[in-house]
Amino acid sequence: MADDFILTVTYRGTASDYAAELRVRGFSYHIAVWVAQTDVMFEPDEERNYRAIVPHNGNVPVELLQAIAEELEKQFKE
Repeated sequence: MADDFILTVTYRGTASDYAAELRVRGFSYHIAVWVAQTDVMFEPDEERNYRAIVPHNGNVPVELLQAIAEELEKQFKE
């Protein structure tokens, strides 16, 4: 199952929209977010905080990844 959505993130005072996709795999899931021409995966850790998995060729600022993770936590909080 995959669900596409737009994630709006404010970074350095500017709101930007990012294409995202919720990917459910059995009892777990991850969220793919298209950032700076890179498919970044976010998955919940044991404390239900999101961690980013960035490919080696990805060039995404850490502060932007943190902003995206914070927005995901707001959107998917139970």
